[in-house]
Amino acid sequence: MFLRRCALLAAVIATSAAAPALSADQPTLTIYTYNSFVAEWGPGPALQKDFEATCGCKIEWVSLEDGAALLSRLKLEGDQTQADIVLGLDTNLTVETKATGLIAPHEVDLSALKLPIAWTDADFVPYDYGWFAFVYDSQVLPNPPQSLAELATAADAPKLIYMDPRTSTPGLGLLLWVKDVLGNEASGAWANLARKTLTVTKGWSEGYGLFLKGEAPLVLMRAHDCITVLMGGREKSAPYREAHPGALPGRIPALIADGRLEARAGVPLTADNAHAMLCGNPAMVDDVQAMLATRGMRRHRRREPGHITVETYW
Repeated sequence: MFLRRCALLAAVIATSAAAPALSADQPTLTIYTYNSFVAEWGPGPALQKDFEATCGCKIEWVSLEDGAALLSRLKLEGDQTQADIVLGLDTNLTVETKATGLIAPHEVDLSALKLPIAWTDADFVPYDYGWFAFVYDSQVLPNPPQSLAELATAADAPKLIYMDPRTSTPGLGLLLWVKDVLGNEASGAWANLARKTLTVTKGWSEGYGLFLKGEAPLVLMRAHDCITVLMGGREKSAPYREAHPGALPGRIPALIADGRLEARAGVPLTADNAHAMLCGNPAMVDDVQAMLATRGMRRHRRREPGHITVETYW
């Protein structure tokens, strides 16, 4: 898989157009975020229940396509925005978001964070990080490009789908990724990519939907597992050759088996001191659960507390 890393961020809005609404003396906390975060299968509903139980407040979600759409909404509303928190921006959007003048310092002690990159930003709090990748249909494309540079410059590369950088954070990530890898040759690479482009979609879900329908054998998406397998084993993430400092290459089960994941985290993955949150490709989730079971870890349930929580995406 050829990858570009980004971090997902949350930020506090400095001003709100109106005072918090009160209902039975409970203030309303308005959070702007992306659609999948608050979907039934996303983390939002469970987090809302636990947070409201301790904060004495009511959360009101406002969901949009992704981080780029969130920023556009903030810029459109200006100091009349109803948002108290914006959740789901990424590192490619921080400078432009700060320029709105709406973001307040978070005043959160982040010294306990363990990240593969240094984080000292006073305005944004990271809560997740991952990579962009091109996913391919191995039945249609048994020999995919081996790097972003090869995809962008090869004359016979296959048709691909990606997102508009004006409306999508993966699209913006690809724009910066091409610039980072190809430098002064980026303009020529984009001209070459244009000839191979099936379509440029507004958001990730539209592009991924077209890919699943077989419209093109390559699509840009966020990577949850370094080797993704879907569609009966046909869908896989393209192999990568570009180096990424701090990244652990390989499938998550392999990283657990050889100890690299625990070494990076600095915490043994055992039933006595760990709780695993698994999300992403179902094959990866099944493999990791089986591996953790050999360490005495079991699925967490309401009536039977355990050590593994699973978030199902598909």
